[in-house]
Amino acid sequence: MEEPVSLSFPYQNKRHQSKLPKHRRVASMFILSSFCIVLLLMLQACGGTSGQKSASQPQEQPTDAAPKAVSMTDLIHDAAPPQFEKGPCAFKASMEEGKTLKCGALIVPENRSKKDSKMIKLPVAIFKPASAPADAIPSIRMDGGPGGSSLKGQAAPLTEELYDKLYGDQVWIMFDQRGTGYAEPYLGCPEVMQAKYAAMQGQEVQGDPQQQCHDRLVQSGVDLNGYNTIQNAADVRDLAQALGYKQVNLYGVSYGSRLTLSVMRLFPDMVRSAIIDGVYPTQIEHGDDVDRDGAIERLIKSCEQNEACAHKYPQLRQHYDELLSMAQKKPLSFQDTDPETQKTYQVSLDGTSLKDQLFQDMYSPDKIPGLPLWIEQLHAGNTTTAAKYYEMPDQMIDESEVRFDEAPQEAVATGVYSSIECSEDLKSVQPRCKIWNVEKVPAEQKQPVSSSIPTVVMNGAFDPVTPPAWGEMAAKTLSNSTSVEFAPGGHGALNTFMCANQIAYNFYKDPGQKPDTSCATQVPPVQFS
Repeated sequence: MEEPVSLSFPYQNKRHQSKLPKHRRVASMFILSSFCIVLLLMLQACGGTSGQKSASQPQEQPTDAAPKAVSMTDLIHDAAPPQFEKGPCAFKASMEEGKTLKCGALIVPENRSKKDSKMIKLPVAIFKPASAPADAIPSIRMDGGPGGSSLKGQAAPLTEELYDKLYGDQVWIMFDQRGTGYAEPYLGCPEVMQAKYAAMQGQEVQGDPQQQCHDRLVQSGVDLNGYNTIQNAADVRDLAQALGYKQVNLYGVSYGSRLTLSVMRLFPDMVRSAIIDGVYPTQIEHGDDVDRDGAIERLIKSCEQNEACAHKYPQLRQHYDELLSMAQKKPLSFQDTDPETQKTYQVSLDGTSLKDQLFQDMYSPDKIPGLPLWIEQLHAGNTTTAAKYYEMPDQMIDESEVRFDEAPQEAVATGVYSSIECSEDLKSVQPRCKIWNVEKVPAEQKQPVSSSIPTVVMNGAFDPVTPPAWGEMAAKTLSNSTSVEFAPGGHGALNTFMCANQIAYNFYKDPGQKPDTSCATQVPPVQFS
């Protein structure tokens, strides 16, 4: 647990155990999450079962949608002025609407590179407490995935009391990025989730669910080339303009940090200050190639360097290697219970899913301390502990909706995830990207962002998906940046450590002053079980 600290943040000087779900559960609120860069291996080759051909072959998009070289200005020219429509919240709010919370929707072109583009709707939540100064400069939040919902994950659970503890008297704006959450249209892929569930049940998967989702979206009139980071960045600009703000503060976590960096590059004059958290630099070529081994190595090495952990688990590295070898030869089996129905189910972990489980648990500082014990207990054949730590190892699943006896709901809009990742992973040869067939972003988008905008760079030492080295990479070209690492942190620091919220509060209050990050040194390292 984090010890109380004494800084100028006037609301609470200790970690607040909020009801905000973990960042790794992108739509369930992250400790995380989130939204999380969500990176996973889809069902074999993003589709059907082994050796099975897709029910339909990848369809070529219209000629004007075929991959081609475009410039930044081609993508974000002013196709139509942005509009903001006041209205009721698109989500079920935990606080009364009309006081601190007001809602509406941003109306923007689906594809700004086309003059005749249709308009789409992005729901918005504006939090402005009565104590906020009349001239307060707001902070716009951007979450991860890509494809996670800020409104479902972050805005919906906020009560007046919780908002005060997390954000004080400052103004925050949260919105669902195009194609996500409550946005219209929503680019979800229930076909993919149904196929994953069928495979888990040992059922045959018919056709390629990625192809089926792609075809349905295109046939419904969705222009997949309108769903990329450049268009998302222009949405942030339009949101600020439509609400009458010349300058705003930015906060981005996971993929949202890449989006924040992109706004800083494209529209620097509108950005007063920025915080990037769980950093995903623009220059990273990531796709689905997650370094699970590197993340697990950091966990084991940390235990070896911790006197108590090394004494308790002197053979952790050897036992992990043996456990992995055993699981690869014969899957580890144990029983788990659905907490809602109390039904018991058999769980099987092969080598890949064992790594996935450890990787996923490292998103959460609450689970990291018990992972060496989990490894040792599994190695010893104690499946009781294994069941305690087991969760469906799939970050595309909304864990607040998980039922073992029905297909889970998406935590991330798969269509958005695929469109963005395939447009930015320039070296991609993934079958999914051949199906999605979206335009590549301009080469400039894949270059490091250079900026003198005041910026705080946050990372967790155990972050499995956006390791601290990526934060350091981004900071190298941010000349006015301050970096802070949280020793027990996973993926995303804000709302996980109150120290991070204190830093953010003081920084947004006066970005001209060098941020005081000393509270991070008072956060104790991981206390392994």
